[in-house]
Amino acid sequence: MIEKDNYVDAPPHVVYAFLTEPAKMMEWIGIEVEIDPRPGGIFRVVPNHVDVIRGTVIEAVPYSKVSFTWDFEGEGHAVQQVRRSLRSRWSARRGYTFATNAGLARQ
Repeated sequence: MIEKDNYVDAPPHVVYAFLTEPAKMMEWIGIEVEIDPRPGGIFRVVPNHVDVIRGTVIEAVPYSKVSFTWDFEGEGHAVQQVRRSLRSRWSARRGYTFATNAGLARQ
């Protein structure tokens, strides 16, 4: 298991939209995105003209967390589970900030 905190200057509903809405995710990563943010829904991102990332949504709790499997199409890749938990943080230096926890685990 790998745990990593990412700090984003945006409220949870904005970060959640970038993790669950195809048009928003394409602003962040990808040239083609397909996401159905319901358990069992598809997660598919084409980040460049070579790779295709695909998976299945495990959980999506609005403004709180999103988890899905993650695998590159093709042979020889291990399926991983990605979990992003959103929580608010206050930072005197940066003002109102929100954190995304990303945990990765090979299955």
